[in-house]
Amino acid sequence: MMTCRTTLLVLATLFVGVASPLTAQRANRVQRATVGEYGDKLYADAMMLPRAGIDSADIFVSFRVAHDALTFTRVTDQNNSKGNFSAEFTLSVEVRDSIGVIRSRVRFKDTAYVNSYDASIDRSAMHHGSCRIGIAPGTYRVVLETLGQRETTKRTVTLSQLSFLPASKGLMIPGYIGTERRDGETWMVESLVFNRNVPFGAKPCVAMFIVSDTSTTAYDYAIHQLPYGPKDIRWWVDADYTGTVRSRSDIALEGRFESDRAARALLKTRQTSRYATVIVPIDVPQLVPGSYIVRLAKKGSKDTVELPFQVQWETMPQSLRTLSYALESLVYICPEDQLDSLTEGSDAENRERLMSWWRRSDPTPTTAFNERLAEYYTRVDHAAVAFSSVNEPDGTFTDRGKVFILFGRPTKIDKKLGRAGSTTELWVYRSGVRKTFEFSVNSDGIYKLVSSTDTK
Repeated sequence: MMTCRTTLLVLATLFVGVASPLTAQRANRVQRATVGEYGDKLYADAMMLPRAGIDSADIFVSFRVAHDALTFTRVTDQNNSKGNFSAEFTLSVEVRDSIGVIRSRVRFKDTAYVNSYDASIDRSAMHHGSCRIGIAPGTYRVVLETLGQRETTKRTVTLSQLSFLPASKGLMIPGYIGTERRDGETWMVESLVFNRNVPFGAKPCVAMFIVSDTSTTAYDYAIHQLPYGPKDIRWWVDADYTGTVRSRSDIALEGRFESDRAARALLKTRQTSRYATVIVPIDVPQLVPGSYIVRLAKKGSKDTVELPFQVQWETMPQSLRTLSYALESLVYICPEDQLDSLTEGSDAENRERLMSWWRRSDPTPTTAFNERLAEYYTRVDHAAVAFSSVNEPDGTFTDRGKVFILFGRPTKIDKKLGRAGSTTELWVYRSGVRKTFEFSVNSDGIYKLVSSTDTK
């Protein structure tokens, strides 16, 4: 009997011979949700930087648009060397005050280029851009909308509010979260462009705050995971992270933006400035999907500022989102008695049991992202759709689905048509397990696994 600690690779290696009888076929609960959906089409971030010497600020808005949300056409200009296909698009960027009045509107026009048709429809490919908008003191919300695209591809993003209060004597701007990159005596903080959130499994990040210190000051910070809501997918609770950092008052902030990339805050050292900067480290690899808050408190003062954010799994497999389906699809790697033990409690308890089960086989236990879990359910998603048919509506619970989930994509697939009209399909694996599986189509049009042999 296999144990829950057995890794997927070992489990797949042990799976040889004819597939065991499968349960009665059910409706495909993955197909309807995955077809045409893979992440959002438009993401955005916004950071606010005060201008030196005057009571005004700049909002730097960064965005990225999915290639498959744009309309690409072949480039006919022989002198254009940017790419073989181009897509022009217009993005409306509005800055609204606390009561919803539009204080500024920018129509940002840009052109995306790719070299191939496949790249133009690649769901994972994105075009980046950024713009700058000047604002007066106040509280604002940034709204972005794609214009001039097909109705089915229009997208809108509304970001959480930003405040600029230069008259405040305490903390001022709960900045934004980005990636940090040092270059000699200067460093940059670049936006993640993820709707002011953090992608699950990302590299370590920082939260940047702008404060009104005139000298170096100590701050205590805490990164706290908020309780799960009734509809949230429950993972596990992380420990709170705390520490102390010091503000930097000997730097100058400068925002930069370039074509096809996110806006950046460039921090230059050994210069005088009206404002100071506090950089709080965020150990993102340790954070599970959920809601968090960064609290920054000035030592010896009641001044406190908070920056809420979420850790989101952009490409989370659809089969993992529904607890019952996530448990059912474990049938190939979890013994029946252990699978039953994962379904004995409430949905919240069973979700936590499921995550605990997967953590035991995590190849990188020092991080929250479980590569083996992600790979397994990504295969389940693919199998559910790719191997479904009229007689087998859910491809996960088919013979081909079982082999694909355990072994992954085959090196080669050969289809053969027999003299009597029979059809066979050979799946050849030349690396890893080095097996060849033969499927035969029966009179009902169902692919059945008839043999497995060592690949020559």
